[in-house]
Amino acid sequence: MQLEKTVLKTIKMTDFTALVTICKDGSPHLVAGWNCLPLGPDTLLMAGERYIITRQNLERDARFWLLVASRELNNGFRLSGRAEFSDKPADVELIKRYWPRCSFALRLTVEKVE
Repeated sequence: MQLEKTVLKTIKMTDFTALVTICKDGSPHLVAGWNCLPLGPDTLLMAGERYIITRQNLERDARFWLLVASRELNNGFRLSGRAEFSDKPADVELIKRYWPRCSFALRLTVEKVE
């Protein structure tokens, strides 16, 4: 899926990002997140500092839901798809350029936008 320009603009100008994964018992696990960087037509890179439970959830079930919203643009979107943690040097280097405290990257492959 190719992310539309309005979605990409909102991602770049987001004031708020929330990431949801699924816990072992099926309940949602919600964390506030750092902003995302678009990497490709359907891929985002999100910075991570801890996310211990999120990591455990994604290792078991790769599905995610991500909320991005911008007050300036007066809009927001819910993205969903599959995620994986990345410790690839290129991903971590890119993340650290914007968020130096972060130690890993989360690659989000978007399958649906609402």
